[in-house]
Amino acid sequence: MQFYQLLLQPILKLIILLKTTYKYCNHHNFTYFLLDVYDIYLCINNKDALKKDRIYHNNFSIFIQYNMNFDKKELSKSSIKEINRYYNITNLEQNKYYQKLFDIFPNVKKNDIIEAKYNKNGTATLYHNDNISGRIDDKKFSKIFLNIWLHPNNKYQKMIKDLFK
Repeated sequence: MQFYQLLLQPILKLIILLKTTYKYCNHHNFTYFLLDVYDIYLCINNKDALKKDRIYHNNFSIFIQYNMNFDKKELSKSSIKEINRYYNITNLEQNKYYQKLFDIFPNVKKNDIIEAKYNKNGTATLYHNDNISGRIDDKKFSKIFLNIWLHPNNKYQKMIKDLFK
């Protein structure tokens, strides 16, 4: 991580905290092969609920601030790839989920923020730079989608550790 990024992290966290009504936000800087891909924040009101086995019993948000550009096709495709890492979904489900993600994902540019706001009733609403971009009403899919980042057996255990500390 570069020096300027270390200086910006507290500022970025403050921006996320000011944009939300949540009381607690944990952060992780996601890098892949030395590329600074995004900063992710898991935000919730009850710190006691910030546990892997209790997170879906509460309202929470995941904020992702992108540090590079991605088009919606790339985001949708990589999301399905990550979902397949943890779940055995049928080809029909895979196509259905891909189409839903393609419909709600925006093209993102560096510094854009996507918020995935989870409601404890099982739905997730996506926002792109504070504008609603879509909603996942399917309870199974909303959890599967958010588990790209929150799955207990996530390939990126440092991220899980940082988000649930």
